[in-house]
Amino acid sequence: MSKAKSAEPTPLPKFLGRDEVMAITKYSYPSLWNKIKQGKFPPGHAMDSDKSGRGRGRVVWLESDIRAWMESRPLRWPKGSSAKARSAA
Repeated sequence: MSKAKSAEPTPLPKFLGRDEVMAITKYSYPSLWNKIKQGKFPPGHAMDSDKSGRGRGRVVWLESDIRAWMESRPLRWPKGSSAKARSAA
């Protein structure tokens, strides 16, 4: 007899609020929205309000969207860094 594999529950997506996204990206609020308007950053998702009316107008991002965006960004050396510093890294 073969053992039935136990199905592991699918992890729930993690939502990030505006302040968390700003802390991760180091973008200011206006810069973040300008990047979204330009199509250079993933748009957020509007949260529905709960029964208490809280959450109305709150925008969140999926952590997976932010991670994918970060991984798609090219890595560049800071201006003024020397070749010695680059080769030591």
